[in-house]
Amino acid sequence: MSTSTATPFSGRPGRKPTRKGIRNAEAGHVTLVGAGPGDPDLLTRKAIVELRGCDAVLYDRLVDRRILRYARRAIQIPVGKKPGRCQETRQNRIHQLMIHYARKGYRIVRLKGGDPFIFGRGGEELRALEEAGISCSVVPGISSFYSVPEVAGIPLTFRGISTAFGVFTGHEADRSSGIDFGAAARMPTSVFLMGVKQLGQISQQLMAHGKDPQTPVAIIRNGTRSNQEVRYSDLASAPLLNGLSSPSIIVVGEVVYALKDRSSILTEIVSTGDASGLPALFGS
Repeated sequence: MSTSTATPFSGRPGRKPTRKGIRNAEAGHVTLVGAGPGDPDLLTRKAIVELRGCDAVLYDRLVDRRILRYARRAIQIPVGKKPGRCQETRQNRIHQLMIHYARKGYRIVRLKGGDPFIFGRGGEELRALEEAGISCSVVPGISSFYSVPEVAGIPLTFRGISTAFGVFTGHEADRSSGIDFGAAARMPTSVFLMGVKQLGQISQQLMAHGKDPQTPVAIIRNGTRSNQEVRYSDLASAPLLNGLSSPSIIVVGEVVYALKDRSSILTEIVSTGDASGLPALFGS
């Protein structure tokens, strides 16, 4: 992959870094940093250190903008991929940008939502950097697959209810080479990331592979943020819920009600005036 003619995206604040560390190509370094599940207060101390010391930060679309305040001195470049765009072209462009700035001697933070290596293509980015001879490292982040359910009061494991769980990317739900739904259906608890648009397919496939249609489901939108929403249903009814949108995480299993009685859920539905007739609830 040629990078000699790479043209950087326009970033902000647009100032060239002036740190003495930028002298030659050997000084360049890229750190893949996990931004956590959404709430800026869940950013790790190591991530803050890296952001404060970087010269350029390439950040994903769903990263909370308040996190960028830690990188005020850096060039800030949005590289988030939007649904419907050519993902491979965009991903290759991200590789080019990281290599471009590293070869200029910059210290770069590649800021990724959640954890870089959990369905975030961080492994591909690290491999591209290593193949280009770029010095690189990784700062783990709190992954949304467990932290978002936790904040919503849903434990992924619970003695007597769930002793194992599986984590899947919803993007693969409609692909023959994607999710092993047989394995997912056998799991006491299944978590689907980025799967709200494929909820119908997920529900249908799980039931086709033996999952009880009455299995509890929670859909958590904007998890850990101040505008978090949680909706409850069962596997058969979940695709009928209105107003579902990304970013959402889907939890399937009896753990959904492990810390919350089903009758209390129904009582809260009545108090919110939700007259849809479905076991759904807004609120954190």
